[in-house]
Amino acid sequence: MRKFKFISIILSLFVLLSGCYYKYEDLPHGQQLGSCLQTPLKQCIVREVDTKYLGTSHVLNKNYEVGQKQIVYVGQPIVKVQDYHIEEYESDYMVAMSSFHLMYPLGGKTVVSKGEKYKVRGKVTIDNENYTAVLMGDGLTDIHGRIIKPEHQNDVYQFLVKENGELLNKVMVNNVLGLWECYFDPPRPPIFEAEKVQKILTKKDYYNYELVYGGTDGESIAIDYREFTSDDLASPTFYQDLLYEMGKENIRYNNAVLQIHEVTNEKIVYTVLSDGY
Repeated sequence: MRKFKFISIILSLFVLLSGCYYKYEDLPHGQQLGSCLQTPLKQCIVREVDTKYLGTSHVLNKNYEVGQKQIVYVGQPIVKVQDYHIEEYESDYMVAMSSFHLMYPLGGKTVVSKGEKYKVRGKVTIDNENYTAVLMGDGLTDIHGRIIKPEHQNDVYQFLVKENGELLNKVMVNNVLGLWECYFDPPRPPIFEAEKVQKILTKKDYYNYELVYGGTDGESIAIDYREFTSDDLASPTFYQDLLYEMGKENIRYNNAVLQIHEVTNEKIVYTVLSDGY
């Protein structure tokens, strides 16, 4: 444990020198004292992030087209409808859109994989530019390439994401901005995007059901009705076994009217004539 803490302290110093101050050459001449450790720290105020509402949208998915002949086999849906409204928010996580290494000039790196999610800590403003401070998580390594887990770190390491999604080539440790620039491998600014969360609006109309072909015994057509709730879009919560007489040209369930062309114990050939949409 002491070994990890010692490594973390040393790496903290490296990262501070790598990205926790302004560039030496950008400082006023009177502050260029010949030693980076004599340069005043650039403290950043981290603000809380409000939940960003992105609006509502209508979801309408169907596995058929009205007037088009289709074939399905036993166990497959003849009619599948998802019709509801959702509201969308940005979550308090950001997602890496590519894999990359953030390399520190004095050694060590942070390894990021495409699709990984990182917790947002808050917003900061530096030189009139707004950034999102994002916790680095488990990707931090020491100068020997060994991963340092957050529980073994004495400091909080953060990416700084620009408003256009690009990652700044400096890091922030606790509330302190770095001095020297890091570099990326591959050598292009990585992109982060805010994770989007969707919530079904239960106060509006909601339809999510399917009619599944169950075969025939030669006298009737078996169809299973399955209904899904807004709490579980994957597992049906209501079932109903439907039987239709063989030989009928058209069959109907609610607003869906089907013309039957061919029925076997293996498949059904049909056309949806109307569905109420």
